[in-house]
Amino acid sequence: MKHVWTPAALVAASVLATAPVGLSSEIQPDATLLQFPDVSRTHIVFAYANDLWLVPRDGGTAQKVASPPGAEVFPRFSPDGNSLAFMGNYEGGRDLYLIKLDGGNPAETAQRLTYHPAGEMLSEWTPDGESLIFSSSGMTGMTRAPQMFTVSADGGAPERIPVPYGSAGTISPDGKWLAYTPQNRDMRTWKRYRGGMASDIWLLNLETYESVRMTDFDGTDTQPMWSP
Repeated sequence: MKHVWTPAALVAASVLATAPVGLSSEIQPDATLLQFPDVSRTHIVFAYANDLWLVPRDGGTAQKVASPPGAEVFPRFSPDGNSLAFMGNYEGGRDLYLIKLDGGNPAETAQRLTYHPAGEMLSEWTPDGESLIFSSSGMTGMTRAPQMFTVSADGGAPERIPVPYGSAGTISPDGKWLAYTPQNRDMRTWKRYRGGMASDIWLLNLETYESVRMTDFDGTDTQPMWSP
């Protein structure tokens, strides 16, 4: 089975499969089946059917990056595009993994970076490409109040980011500001929610530890990104 990426749209694909004579061999899956895309200077990565797929930005055939039993989600390219971090569920727990890329091709087996049984939620790389930012409620003992951490791309013990609680964190290119949401409901199904768990985006100065609320929409603001 081949999965062909269509460059006309970021989230469109053609699946070509062998079919009996007389039946069409081309299947057109709904584009919403492709999830969690991330873009580097040369490639696009996305999740489809519990696997990660990599395709050149100019278009071409999508190749599997990770496909062992278990789901892989939230892939994130390193700043230089030479590594790919993601969340994998291989042994009954959700952990962070890292795989090196060689010209857009996986160069080795994925390296496991976190080991906590409660699971982690990957946010982003640090601007220097040396660490990953993630959130976890299991490491804090407060299910509804996750905290943010960094873990080295080489592995090791996570280090907590100095905010009481938060998620969806990303650090500015100069390393001075953290954009994040104090609470997170991204994986919940509360459509058009306007209650007290609706998240806003805050900024934290990592040098002075001063914070400022950046949004006040009564719905959900989440997943902040920095403009280059």
